[in-house]
Amino acid sequence: MRAFRLTDHRWTPVDDPTPTPGPGEVLVKVKAASLNHRDVLIRAGDYAAQPNPGVIPLSDGAGEVVALGDGVTRFAAGDRVVGAFLPGWTTQPVPASGEQYSIDVDGWLAEHRVIPEEALAAIPTGVDYETAATLPCAATTAWVALRGVNEGDVVLTQGTGGVSLFVVQLAVARGARVVATTSTDTKADLLTTLGAEVINRVTTPDWPSEVWTRFGGAHRVIEVGAGLTRSLSALRPFGEVALVAPSREEVRTSTLFRTRATLRSLAVGNRLELEAVAAEVARLNLTPVIDGVFDFEDAESAHARQIEDGRVGKIVIRVG
Repeated sequence: MRAFRLTDHRWTPVDDPTPTPGPGEVLVKVKAASLNHRDVLIRAGDYAAQPNPGVIPLSDGAGEVVALGDGVTRFAAGDRVVGAFLPGWTTQPVPASGEQYSIDVDGWLAEHRVIPEEALAAIPTGVDYETAATLPCAATTAWVALRGVNEGDVVLTQGTGGVSLFVVQLAVARGARVVATTSTDTKADLLTTLGAEVINRVTTPDWPSEVWTRFGGAHRVIEVGAGLTRSLSALRPFGEVALVAPSREEVRTSTLFRTRATLRSLAVGNRLELEAVAAEVARLNLTPVIDGVFDFEDAESAHARQIEDGRVGKIVIRVG
């Protein structure tokens, strides 16, 4: 089978034997994979954990089950599946082992992958492989970040990264009033099309005050690492900041006490949460924002586009 392996900060094409599933595992013919910022950090050597030498990249992928190991009961040959972000995380809490794709175990940038059946979710009818491949990290993170958001709540998100765009789409669908900050008119137009009300953070640098003036503050802020202090400033009393990326800022606990704010950190989600967001995507017939789709042989171009400033939305690699 064809695959890419991480060597010297590059994705090197290789020809590997097609693996055979063991007990409790299935062989997946990979149809599509998608990139996240995490993949860029791993390749550059800037991720918190260092990858095993020669590991196959990418944490997000989807495909068709083509062979079963002994004892498999959840799937049959021909089933369409998508992988959970962490292969060992089915339910709460996070498992102690914490194995990660493209760090400890091979990821999805290959024509075939052997995956434990418990690490896979069925793709709902009506969801194609390319859409499914965008769900494990960005959409699941957005789903978990929106836990407890109700119709009429004000949700603030920042930018046009994969998580932020899924937040807009999913929150609008449940009747929330979504406020999005951005830096360009082009991105503002996209966010408006998706149903958000937009604040240009370049022309309105004091955007937390604007959130208060126009919306009375936010019930929920999705903090993507852009500025925790200002996120807290935009929050209503007893509101929540969902911290989906590390912040470089230090925040005094007195700030949390003064506003009665909840600060909740999260790290994507488990397989059950992936199944839940996949079902919602199917129910809504939701189309993710995809910036570009690249052929398997052109994985280097996919990575190049992922790191470009003008990218808006997910980058997908069509594998098989």
